[in-house]
Amino acid sequence: MSGTYQLDSLLFPRNPLTKSWTPDQVGRRGTREPIFSDVWRLELQFSTLETIGEHDFFMSRFISGGLYDAVLPHPITGNLTDFTGVAIESYQGPFNDIDSDYWTENPRLTLGVDITATGSS
Repeated sequence: MSGTYQLDSLLFPRNPLTKSWTPDQVGRRGTREPIFSDVWRLELQFSTLETIGEHDFFMSRFISGGLYDAVLPHPITGNLTDFTGVAIESYQGPFNDIDSDYWTENPRLTLGVDITATGSS
């Protein structure tokens, strides 16, 4: 278990190796200053995940859809923050031919997070 990141009060089975926040630019002001949406994309990349228990933790939630509460590092402060209404936009868990597909290699999880929809931090 990760001990850090959470979806609906359940700990991620493993901490990500990398995380990358990207704001959605929705336009520009008359001064050419960018305007960003409150919804940012968070891409998390993991090490190899075991198919049963780790990979299916993310895949089952991606397939079922819906919105989640999540504990994630804030993109501006880096502090762990409770976010509400988090969408799993994509999950890619590639399999290799080793060990009869018991592992996924370097899976990527992309979350859509409204950075203003926070609980406690």
